[in-house]
Amino acid sequence: VEVAEVLLVRAPDEADCLRPGVVSAAPPAEAHPLDEEFEACSERENWTTSGVLMCLDAAGRTWDAELNEQYQVLMGRLSPDEQQSLRHSQRQWIAFRDAESEFFSAVYGEMEGTMWRLINVDLIVSITRDRALALARTNSQWN
Repeated sequence: VEVAEVLLVRAPDEADCLRPGVVSAAPPAEAHPLDEEFEACSERENWTTSGVLMCLDAAGRTWDAELNEQYQVLMGRLSPDEQQSLRHSQRQWIAFRDAESEFFSAVYGEMEGTMWRLINVDLIVSITRDRALALARTNSQWN
């Protein structure tokens, strides 16, 4: 008799909801150093709402810098046609990011309770995190 693998799905606990990328569609991977920075920041802030918001803000800026670095490295590796394609893709992604951010803010901004604000910001940070990691995976093809 063959035993099938069963994927157990559980609702994230409160701490999970405060980790960038937890609600992301990307599959779980080993911890990225930038995620570890967020964890350490949140620990220093005792996981308070204001502290976690500050840490999420810092994580968003750090992931944005990582995304820009990965983009520049990738542009340096591509042919002119590929560069044009990446430029177009990035512009479309920026429009997507902005639309998603607006949507998340519209939905979660109207909900009562501080947890929803944290989830809103986490979702927005996760969009940039996912794009930075996607560009890094593409860059890894040359390593």
